[in-house]
Amino acid sequence: RHVAIVSTATIPWMTGTAVNPLLRAAYMAHCTDLKVTFVVPWLARCDQDTVFPNNLSFEAPHQQEVCMREWVKQRTGLSPEFDIVWYPGRYDRTMLGIFPVGDLTRVVMECKADVVILEEPEHLTWFHHGPRWTERFNHVVGIIHTSYRELSRRNAGIVMYGISTVFNSLLCAIHCHKATRPVFLDQVVKLSDTVQQFPRSVTMCVHGAAPSFVQAGAAKAAPTEGGKRFSKGAYFLGKIVYGKGWEELLALLDFHQRHTKDKQTSHPTIDAYGSGEAFESVRRKAEKLNLSINFLGRKDHLDPAIQDYQVFINASTSDVVATTSMEALAMGKWLICAKHPCNAFVSTFSNCLVYSSPAQFSDHIEHALKQEPPPLSADELRNLGWEAATERMLDA
Repeated sequence: RHVAIVSTATIPWMTGTAVNPLLRAAYMAHCTDLKVTFVVPWLARCDQDTVFPNNLSFEAPHQQEVCMREWVKQRTGLSPEFDIVWYPGRYDRTMLGIFPVGDLTRVVMECKADVVILEEPEHLTWFHHGPRWTERFNHVVGIIHTSYRELSRRNAGIVMYGISTVFNSLLCAIHCHKATRPVFLDQVVKLSDTVQQFPRSVTMCVHGAAPSFVQAGAAKAAPTEGGKRFSKGAYFLGKIVYGKGWEELLALLDFHQRHTKDKQTSHPTIDAYGSGEAFESVRRKAEKLNLSINFLGRKDHLDPAIQDYQVFINASTSDVVATTSMEALAMGKWLICAKHPCNAFVSTFSNCLVYSSPAQFSDHIEHALKQEPPPLSADELRNLGWEAATERMLDA
């Protein structure tokens, strides 16, 4: 069979909705006998300048394709055979996302695929004005990456929360179908139950961590001559916007600082990697609360400077599944995260510490900074990888 994987973004934009679909295409081509075509947006230069990091830009699609394939090889060691097809896209600065220009089903039809995987089906169909996807393809599956309902609640209030819930559910019902072939998607795959209920949906984490993160963890599995595997404390990596857990993290660190004020406990310094619209606001609030946070700019999660940290903190509850959390687990670090549906998958691993209250967070961070995490078992490492994620995807 021929599978077309349609993405809303791609490398070099280092966001989960760009990274994970590309890795899915690579591993589906590598692990199965399916013919795979990866369908991605081509942006005008002005949009590239806004979205891509480090002043990267491309004059033609084939230049960006070289960048994408090289990134896959560096992350996975694979050189999988899959085609890349481009559709015209534009970056919307209000909605902070890339949207198709024109009828995207026509572009995908030229691939001659009979199965289509829509990464973020609601996003891809918000402004869709062509025929229903199910009218043009034999089997259409949607993978829900983002809790737009939660983002609407945080940024636009309860009215938009209700509107987005109904609208997104309707779009997926129209564009994805299952065995009985109703109006639009065959099957909707929710990465976690953070997102709303969708027609014909199943919950399954079909993402993984690239082998390069597992290799980084393996390098830390054996102690050095000095006895310690990690030389640094705690860090967070991600976009600096309040929707990515910053409000929760500042509140938790403030509680920990006040909670341990009379104890013989030093307050931890958190190193933060990332950039974003809320940077100045977050920095000022951290200073006002007298929190010890070093803002160190944007770095790739595989940067050598990050591999020496022992503890990764992710306080976000708006993610559907946090790619960075899975990567941190694969690198053998402690992961401290909230008891929440978005963390249901990562919470099953032995080096994940889940908190249900600020006091429990405080206990976990003290423990994690004192005790090294246990090495993951072979089964745990396999479940974190993309081979297992591809198997879960096919099962779903």
